Amino acid sequence: MMKFPNVLIKTALLFSVATSGFMCLLGLMSGQIMLAVMGGIGFLLGCCYAYFVWGRIPFAAANMNTALTAVKANMGLTLVGYLFVALALLWSVWWSVATAGTLYALGDGMLFVMLVSFYWTHQVLTNTMHVTSAGVIGTWWFNPSEASSFCSPAIKDSVVRATTYSFGSICFGSLLVAIVKALRALNEYVRDNEDFQIISCIIDCCLSCIQGILEELNKWAYVYIGLYGYSYLEAGR
Repeated sequence: MMKFPNVLIKTALLFSVATSGFMCLLGLMSGQIMLAVMGGIGFLLGCCYAYFVWGRIPFAAANMNTALTAVKANMGLTLVGYLFVALALLWSVWWSVATAGTLYALGDGMLFVMLVSFYWTHQVLTNTMHVTSAGVIGTWWFNPSEASSFCSPAIKDSVVRATTYSFGSICFGSLLVAIVKALRALNEYVRDNEDFQIISCIIDCCLSCIQGILEELNKWAYVYIGLYGYSYLEAGR
């Protein structure tokens, strides 16, 4: 990846455009008009996007190469990532068992609460790793001597900050996304009722937009939290 970043990014971009074009052709050949229309729109938008960002690919490749160099210098960060993946897997198993028992004992009224807890915990684990990575990469950039070994001091310090001082900010931003995801899951559950399919689609579209905005905001907010220790509200401005 470090040897051919330009080629990888260009290939991924062209593959995305080609996939939309294939969906359009598949829809036309099978007589599925909606699939053809959606594929055609995606193909046209993909072509426009590729045209406008093509000149920025070298910059994106340089960023990717820098990030890979930083991770390579702090390979212990991958172990932290695997730890969070293991925790997420254990939580999913435990949640499945707990949810089955809760719904059996208390009824479907607890479904929303259980969905929020599921998505919230996964978001917290993901964003804690995000903040940790931002802290390590930031330290490597500004003070390489503290972030240039397998288990560098930067990794330990970043994990401690993410799980203590910045943990409230991580939980708050994660909760916002978790609530929206839980609402979308409930909406998907209701969609099976033919009387509410149109309304359900409109609601899902609105929730999808809100989720996209929150996730984009969180992505950059958590970088600032990891780098500078800002609160969530300060980082999101």
